[in-house]
Amino acid sequence: MIERGVEEVGRMQTAGLDNADRRALLVRMEVVRHKLFAYSHTWIADLVDQRGLDDIYGSVPEALSVLLRSSGSRAGQRIRLAMEFGERTSITGERLEPLSPNTLRGAEDGLINEEHQQIIRKFFWRLGSKVDIETREKAEAQLAELARQLSPDHLKAAASRLYDLIDPDGDDEDPTRVADRCYVQFDEQGADGLSRGKMVVDSELRAYIEAVFDKWAKPGQANPADPPPVVDPPDDADSGDDRPDQSSVPTDVTDDSQRAEGEPVNEEAAARARRDHRGKGRRQHDAMKMVFRQMLASGKLGMHRGLPVTAVLTMSVKDLEAASGHAVTATGSLVGMRDAIRMASHAYQCLVIFDNDERPLQLRRAKRLASPDQRIVLIAADRGCSFPGCTRPATWSQVHHIEEWAAGGNTDIEDLTFGCDRHHPLVGPKDTDWATTKAGPDHPYPGRTLWHSPTTLDPLRRGLLNHYHHPDEYIRPIPELPLFGPLDSTDTETNDPETNDPEPDNPGAARE
Repeated sequence: MIERGVEEVGRMQTAGLDNADRRALLVRMEVVRHKLFAYSHTWIADLVDQRGLDDIYGSVPEALSVLLRSSGSRAGQRIRLAMEFGERTSITGERLEPLSPNTLRGAEDGLINEEHQQIIRKFFWRLGSKVDIETREKAEAQLAELARQLSPDHLKAAASRLYDLIDPDGDDEDPTRVADRCYVQFDEQGADGLSRGKMVVDSELRAYIEAVFDKWAKPGQANPADPPPVVDPPDDADSGDDRPDQSSVPTDVTDDSQRAEGEPVNEEAAARARRDHRGKGRRQHDAMKMVFRQMLASGKLGMHRGLPVTAVLTMSVKDLEAASGHAVTATGSLVGMRDAIRMASHAYQCLVIFDNDERPLQLRRAKRLASPDQRIVLIAADRGCSFPGCTRPATWSQVHHIEEWAAGGNTDIEDLTFGCDRHHPLVGPKDTDWATTKAGPDHPYPGRTLWHSPTTLDPLRRGLLNHYHHPDEYIRPIPELPLFGPLDSTDTETNDPETNDPEPDNPGAARE
């Protein structure tokens, strides 16, 4: 009967269907496939438990590979998934839930696929016995909820953040022993003048290097094939402060955030980027060469998206006082609190004050609020692209006006957010575009940016948040509130205030 139903579906001709029906058919078949795969975990677990594979030669994985005509490694994966997500039977014959019951239920609903399940299984394999049963159950429920709404790539990133929250200090290892494993090493120079090297670096050095690469390893930057690059003019407005002069550092004129509102793109810079055929590794090599040369000569690194090229860290007062946990860099990396405190001891520091809902109140500096200061506030508040599920850090993002500047929008902190180069262009005035609004004071996350999907994805255009850059929210401080609202258009009633936001009246609906 199963085979006959599949054959009937396979004989269906899609040439006469419109694209909406083709998409619906493909999605429904994927849901069915995910359900069948979920059911198979219990079938395999029962076979193993009842010794149903003993009549086939070899080990259990070998026997399963023969039965299913799969590779040995694939059979091993199926067994590991069955042990985690398959139902079990006690010695007395009582039926028991799987180790990860919420994930299995999501898979049986067709919303959690095999890639999601592998990520969750590996999460608990790595976690081992570091936590108690209650913490494990809460983590599994949270991961299952995330898996229902996130793609596997985004779930992997979210799971990594959740792991760092559960085990913020990692293995309790002597910091000196950890530091002793860091090194930078070059082999002997070859006849062609090239040297092969390798390195293991700590989180502090990685934070510095990422900040440099974000600016100088972009196409068109520090390209040896180009003539000497243009230099930044002296910053007369800031000539009185103690920052280094920028006059001897190449200009990043391809960076949109460096241009004033309405200023045309520099055609020379665009041409430099187009004729740059270097790969990423070569660009990073040339960037490091340029930086070391400039550091030895003058120590000046220029500006990036309106801010000096530097490592920007945000941390909570609680973690700072406890000297535990992690700080988050503007590039999205995590820096251990001990390293963050050491970095801050010799940094140009500023203080951003937030209210209890993590909304920025003010920026304390010796000078009045200016564009670079607003970016610092946004880095501390948004930490990265605000598009739901996006993992791109602040240094990869543009400042986006919630209400378009041309339509009277203000360049105030409460009217700004971050959108990366991929998601920022998605915002537009049509129902088939994305739109952005700010959550109101009665929302569980007031002041945060809500993204409203096109009507083709969600006819109700319910607002969605990005929790990735705020990993504490993965612990669900509001138990009744799912992190992400369902996109099922048939679910027209819900008590979820995060997904019941009214359809946007086109605020933020035009491209910057």
